[in-house]
Amino acid sequence: MRFRRVKAQAFGPLVDAELEFGEGLTVVWGPNEAAKSSWHSAMYAALCGRRRRSGRSVADEDFRQRHQPWGGDRWAVSADIDLDDGRHVSISRDLANRQSDVLDVTLGRTVDDEIMNEGSPDGALWLGLDRTTFLSTACIRQAEIAAVTASPDGLKHLLQQAASTLGGDVTASDALLALSRFRKDNVGQDRANAVKPLRLANEAVALAESKLGGVQRRQQEYLTLVAERELTRASVGAAEQALADVEVSVQRGRYREEVRRSQQLTDLLAVLPTTTDSVVSSTELDQLEHLLAQWSTLSTSSSAGRVREVGAVQAEIAALRQELGDIPDQPPGDVGVAEPVREAHAALEIARAATVASSSPSEFSGPELEVLREAHRLARLAQSPGPADEGIVVELDAARTTAAARHQQLRVGTIARTVGGGALLVAVALGMAGLASVAAGVAALGAVGLGVFWWSRQLAEVPVAELEVQLRDHQQALEAHRAQARAAMEFLSHRGLPFDLDQIHELLEARAVADANRARLVSEQKYHRREVQLRQDRLADALAQRGVAIDTSAGSPDTGTLDEALASYLGDVHEAALVAEQRRGIDILAQRLKHNIETEQRIIKRIQ
Repeated sequence: MRFRRVKAQAFGPLVDAELEFGEGLTVVWGPNEAAKSSWHSAMYAALCGRRRRSGRSVADEDFRQRHQPWGGDRWAVSADIDLDDGRHVSISRDLANRQSDVLDVTLGRTVDDEIMNEGSPDGALWLGLDRTTFLSTACIRQAEIAAVTASPDGLKHLLQQAASTLGGDVTASDALLALSRFRKDNVGQDRANAVKPLRLANEAVALAESKLGGVQRRQQEYLTLVAERELTRASVGAAEQALADVEVSVQRGRYREEVRRSQQLTDLLAVLPTTTDSVVSSTELDQLEHLLAQWSTLSTSSSAGRVREVGAVQAEIAALRQELGDIPDQPPGDVGVAEPVREAHAALEIARAATVASSSPSEFSGPELEVLREAHRLARLAQSPGPADEGIVVELDAARTTAAARHQQLRVGTIARTVGGGALLVAVALGMAGLASVAAGVAALGAVGLGVFWWSRQLAEVPVAELEVQLRDHQQALEAHRAQARAAMEFLSHRGLPFDLDQIHELLEARAVADANRARLVSEQKYHRREVQLRQDRLADALAQRGVAIDTSAGSPDTGTLDEALASYLGDVHEAALVAEQRRGIDILAQRLKHNIETEQRIIKRIQ
């Protein structure tokens, strides 16, 4: 594989920039912040693209934050690549909307299905990798080089990491599991309801073979008709030649018989005077009378008739020459379809056939992709158990029990301390003062004891209050989750969608594949229509060079105008060919008549 060029329509700091690569090694150098790393990432993005599966990984989000332009909605990159099998491929990616077009420039068709991985084309599959393993093996980033330079001891670890197709230390079971997942996602099974590339590829092969069989049958029928036409032409030509040979042979025999009789009579008359003194037998006399009768016939009826026949033939020749003068020596225009017109018309018919053969994009009967994604999120919400209480109820029960026990202890202790203090105060007060002072002291001591009891109780009930607040918040969150789950179930039921996450995931994959196929078919149809327009322009130019007037004031001629112009040109060619054929036939007929007249005139002169 070799990159020809990479174009960044909008990628990081690059806007409408293009980088073209040489045949060998290409070195991109420049100061810091010169977008060297951005070009490196643009090559990776153009080749491997972004996956279209639901959810975003940390790596995907990091790649987006690093390379998506801050301003505007555009985020696009494209590349031209030469593959090892000789194909030239053009890849265009709209990274913002995760849309991709992969076109085989040599064959003029899209090849997205060959490299479909996680919902989008992945060019690393042409190398036997995927976008993850390519980044770990064939793509060396600047940060990794800097890490090796800063820590030479880590080189061994990096080499071992690069040697692993999964970017780290893995076991054989992990590798087999990765292969199994890759086969499931990128190959699939050949089943009637499958939507993976294997089933789609087999259907495409069957369709192509069916179309090829039809084309081959039509080609064989055409070749058979051509062969039958040639055989018919050969048979007609042979029959005409045989008829002409028979007519010439009959005419020659008639002429030879007349010449023989004339010569016989001439010889007999030449020797007749020398036999005047001889005796003539009755047999010889009868023979002479017979020859004289023949001579009289030849000299009267035959000669006169032939003179009249010659005159009639000469009059016919004069009339033919008059008609010949009315026919031009060279018919105007082409007597055969010009080669540029023939080639342009054949190319146009091939392009039109390809346009008709390309299937129209079918409409997907299921919900839209965004609706399915929302359904997937809601189904996951409906099946989730909601927020956990994290042991709040247990902790609250324990806190309440502890608070009750603490309250009982404080109550008993407070009473004891109050009674004990009061007794001591009474004893002291009796020795020092009167009963009134004792009563006041007891009251004051009781108030102090109750105040201590109240504050101790409040402190013991603080954890209980906090846990009750947490429990109330949890119950409110749980009720809100249940309301959301009920709304999600109503959303799915109203749209006739399943509640099972796996079924919704399958619908998501089917929708993504259908959208990708539709985009591919639309791209193919655009390409075929563009090819038809280019070849129509080529045919229009070829017809204009042959003198056919075509109205191009509004741009390229439409199909109806071009077909009418082509039909007019072919009609003119047919008429010119007929005129030329008539001219050749008259010339041949005149030559034959001239030859026959000359022959008959020589015979008549010899007889006379």
